Amino acid sequence: MKPGVLVVEDDAKTAELIRLYLDRDGYPVAVARHGRKGLELVRR
Repeated sequence: MKPGVLVVEDDAKTAELIRLYLDRDGYPVAVARHGRKGLELVRR
């Protein structure tokens, strides 16, 4: 299993494009729209 990837991007279209590419390549992906949310997800 590949490691998970956290995408922190404030532009929704860009975040979705990155998520689609990573998901297609088999990576579990989490997306955060703001830095604080990204930090929160990393701590989990």
